[in-house]
Amino acid sequence: MDAIIMLRDLSIIDNTQPDYVDFMSDLNLSTTSQNAVGIRCTKKEQTVGTAVISPNDDVMEIIHLNVIPQRREQGIGQDLVRLSEDYAWIKDYNQIMVLSPIEAFEFFESLGYVYDSEVTTSNGNSLFKMRKSLTSRYTEHSSYITELSIKELYQLIISECPDYESRFMLFDDKDSLYSFANDFAHYIVELYKAQREKEFICAIQIVDTLVRHSDPNISELGIIGILESLQGHLSYQKINETEFVKRLTYETQISWKTLK
Repeated sequence: MDAIIMLRDLSIIDNTQPDYVDFMSDLNLSTTSQNAVGIRCTKKEQTVGTAVISPNDDVMEIIHLNVIPQRREQGIGQDLVRLSEDYAWIKDYNQIMVLSPIEAFEFFESLGYVYDSEVTTSNGNSLFKMRKSLTSRYTEHSSYITELSIKELYQLIISECPDYESRFMLFDDKDSLYSFANDFAHYIVELYKAQREKEFICAIQIVDTLVRHSDPNISELGIIGILESLQGHLSYQKINETEFVKRLTYETQISWKTLK
């Protein structure tokens, strides 16, 4: 990732970030594999919750999760776990696990984690190995889409717009293709406003690919899901639509006009 993307007070910290070593050291995890990824939740510039995940063979493992006492039972732990799962899924892990102490067992169980076995640590403490499958969470095929899953759409977008990855990981509603499409439309408008020419052209090419897809249902996602959302974002932000449309491909411009 080129930068930390913030959303809802959450940030992802991987080994490309300048504060990665300090973050891990502060959690006494300085010897953790460089493949580990940190997640931080801040409120009013104060760190109130942290999580760390790390690959463990073919499973992603939550190796650290903590919320400061005065901020517990406010959904912060759940947000940290959900983002951990999103990151694992994006990196093609179909399962995530955690070694849970007894006091956190019900918390993880409420989030869909299933007991696997009991583990005794070197200091004699008992932990519960719990697992959760990620394959069913992101396989929605809505009544409008027959051949495209959220993960496939994500992979298509990331192949052309790699900087969208960190934004997507912090996107709040990954269970809906049309919510995803609306967020991507918002992203395109942000690129246009910031005059990020290279990224904007790549994003528009993705829209064109969807709009012209031979499957009418996938084409409909491009037209109704993204183009219609683009029109809404342009109108709301009072951006000159005529100038924006000139930047679209010819085929996409035709589809754009059908929505008027």
